[in-house]
Amino acid sequence: MLAGAVTKGVGVVRKPVLIGDFLHRIKRPIHLDPQSRYKLVTVKLYHKGVVLREEKSGADIKSNMYQVKEGDFILSGIDARNGAFGIVPPELDGAVVTNYPH
Repeated sequence: MLAGAVTKGVGVVRKPVLIGDFLHRIKRPIHLDPQSRYKLVTVKLYHKGVVLREEKSGADIKSNMYQVKEGDFILSGIDARNGAFGIVPPELDGAVVTNYPH
């Protein structure tokens, strides 16, 4: 839960705000073309953002994949507690991820 400041009288009162009030989950499963190349992304630990992991041919990717778009907020379900979350930058628009980051 996050708190936003709400002015009330002479003091400041904190109004609870749930993250679900302003974020919602989007999954974009993608069927990979074996002849195409895809950018795979990873989410770095300690607030270091979303970066290119590698590029691969669709024929070399065996997992179910999901597409991310510029501006998406993504996080690692395993390492979010270690700061593994970030916003997809413009250069990774349309890239793919495995095991959809939450």
